[in-house]
Amino acid sequence: MMSRRVQGLSVLFLTTILSACGSNSSNSNRVGFVGTPPAPAMVTPNSARGSQATAVVITGTGLDSVTGVSLFGTALSISSITATQINATVPAGLPGGTANFVFSFQGGTTSNPNVNFTVLGRDSVMITEVGNGGGASNDFEFIEIFNPTGNAVDLSNYYLTDGADTLNARFYWLIADNPPNDNSWSGFSSDFICRFPAGTVIAPGQFITIGMGDHQFNGSNGTGGGNVFFFDTYDKNPDFEIRQGPNDNDGITDMLDLQASNGFTNSSIGTGPGVPNSGEAVVLFTWDGQSDLVQDVDYFSFGGATTASNPEAITKTGVTVGTSTYLNDTSLANQADFAVSPNQLTNGLAPFTYQRIDFFEGNEVFVGGNGITGNDETSEDYDVTFATTMPASPGFDYPASPRSGEMNVSLGSDVRFRFYRGVAAGTTPNTANFMLTGPSGLVPSQVTLDATINTTILTPDQPLLPNTTYTVTVTNAIQPDNGSGLGFFLTDFTYQFRTAP
Repeated sequence: MMSRRVQGLSVLFLTTILSACGSNSSNSNRVGFVGTPPAPAMVTPNSARGSQATAVVITGTGLDSVTGVSLFGTALSISSITATQINATVPAGLPGGTANFVFSFQGGTTSNPNVNFTVLGRDSVMITEVGNGGGASNDFEFIEIFNPTGNAVDLSNYYLTDGADTLNARFYWLIADNPPNDNSWSGFSSDFICRFPAGTVIAPGQFITIGMGDHQFNGSNGTGGGNVFFFDTYDKNPDFEIRQGPNDNDGITDMLDLQASNGFTNSSIGTGPGVPNSGEAVVLFTWDGQSDLVQDVDYFSFGGATTASNPEAITKTGVTVGTSTYLNDTSLANQADFAVSPNQLTNGLAPFTYQRIDFFEGNEVFVGGNGITGNDETSEDYDVTFATTMPASPGFDYPASPRSGEMNVSLGSDVRFRFYRGVAAGTTPNTANFMLTGPSGLVPSQVTLDATINTTILTPDQPLLPNTTYTVTVTNAIQPDNGSGLGFFLTDFTYQFRTAP
């Protein structure tokens, strides 16, 4: 009689009774839980990283028993579920960080420590890469920004500059001091302060590349029309260019100088803008055109910008404009300037670049600052959150997954490397020119190339060993499809990562 009554109870009531009796997953099969525990195995995008609103695909077995998926305790929006695949969207409002997906089914919940997701960034647009070729190669230099938030951001009132001049008291925040104020930038030929065109929007998860322009390698003053050297290097155009020639007809959207957009007396873009190899600071900021104070969006100083004879790193502590005064920035002595210049192992083509490896902005102070959300953008420890260990990747995320130096890598990970342009026929990555090495030597693997995104994928035949350092080697036998006959790298290129315990 009792057994018949129990069989007729609802699953919810049965679960409540069993919970009250102290049941757990170890005896769930014995007491007859309803539902087969799902076995999630992998999440894509493979790097398991993205912004809020990122679409993810979770694969495994028994997934048709799943009734819900959550991340950081917040439910994902699920569009479809089959026995082997779940299509879902990472919800808005999540904190930055990494967490396991938790899967609900009629018998309880389960998770796989290897099936997790990293929510990138904080709450505003950020600088993610700075490419500086140096010398006469400014045309393949660029600045990349990224939107890690769950919302589209209108960039109409956003500005980009590298034009501080401390010795002559020329700073970008003077744009709001009795405007127009021509002292808002240095006036140096290699510097600039420019504005995004009205109506420019950066979508959630989108990267935007701002090239230096077509003033070189393209005829006198860019009269050839088009940023030829950038395109020849990366097989793509930048989204925007800072400097345009007098006969500019390349179709690339031009950034606005302040003469055109803010009534300045002269152009605020130098005749040869570029990103020098040393003593530089790049600032993304916003100004509504009325307030006394601008708001920092992101800031990156490098190459000794805090200690140069004419330091271009900045601090606005106590500075008053109109009737308003800035809050405290980090002092120059305490700013974590990235002092090392990128390795120029490039065959004279695409440079190694400063690339963001920490989308959570490290130890940045998030209250009491002059940033758009109250952050002190000058407090970020750039020497930790940026690295110079990878070649340029304009317009897409960091090229290596796992990343160079990454720790706690999943034992089931494959290894991916994305080239900045297509691979030449006959030099396709294979087990002889794209290799993974562990403590016992070469790791038996399968190597494929996804030509649609110029990404090579190395899949180990067996799971990786725990708590082990692995070395990835990309040989110079792999060549770009630009007809140069040279490898992507002058010599074989290596980097390392370490697996989870």
